[in-house]
Amino acid sequence: MKISSFLKMFFYLESSSIQDFLDSYRQYCQLLCSYISFS
Repeated sequence: MKISSFLKMFFYLESSSIQDFLDSYRQYCQLLCSYISFS
């Protein structure tokens, strides 16, 4: 669990660009999930 808390700290520090990255990553995951569920 130490790694995840480190990552959280890193994300908070880098929040501006990381937030953009996470948003696009989340959209990609949603697309992938809907593709899998429909196929």
